[in-house]
Amino acid sequence: MKRVTLTFDNGPHPEGTPYLLDILAKRSLEATFLLVGEKLRDPQLRKLAQETRNQGHAIANHTLTHGVPLGKRPGRDVAEREIGEAQQMLGELATGKLFRPNGDKGQLGPHMLSEDAVDYLCENRYTAVSWNCVPQDWIMPADAWVGRAVDTMKTQDWSVLVLHDHCVDAGKHVGAFLDRLAGEGWEFSLQFPPDVVMIKDGVRTPALEGLYSPRSAG
Repeated sequence: MKRVTLTFDNGPHPEGTPYLLDILAKRSLEATFLLVGEKLRDPQLRKLAQETRNQGHAIANHTLTHGVPLGKRPGRDVAEREIGEAQQMLGELATGKLFRPNGDKGQLGPHMLSEDAVDYLCENRYTAVSWNCVPQDWIMPADAWVGRAVDTMKTQDWSVLVLHDHCVDAGKHVGAFLDRLAGEGWEFSLQFPPDVVMIKDGVRTPALEGLYSPRSAG
């Protein structure tokens, strides 16, 4: 049986997040919402994040600012701010210490993490996850991501699908997409397959290989 882990990045969003929550609730599905920490300074968005948590979804850390990827910004201070301060902003909303770095339009590579960031994640016993299906739901037309998702997902047994709260028009096609997966017998999971878990409870895994920038010699 093929499995899919649903993840939604870059929220909360005042329009997109409530729409997605309604879609998931109607189908009794759970997902992981990876939040940008600085957005929670807005009381209304924090309330929305709390509602997401109340509905049984997992809440994870997706950096403080979602700026330049951490692999391009070495330094302990950057890691402490982008990861640590974001976690503080999440506070009691967080489902443990689950972190996902931002990439570059969904690309995997050493730009995702610096070695300083890896050290920080390990020292503070985070679990860090990547992805294996980014259908680029920000590209128009708004329904084109569905075909791209299907094409990728049919090639692997367990897909970690990345969609985005703020892609409101694309979100209008999520419900039909989920119904299609359910009709084809897909299993929905809140867990992550080992091949996307780069760090588990502070311990580096083989999945980290090639996804961080080592410190320069000398």
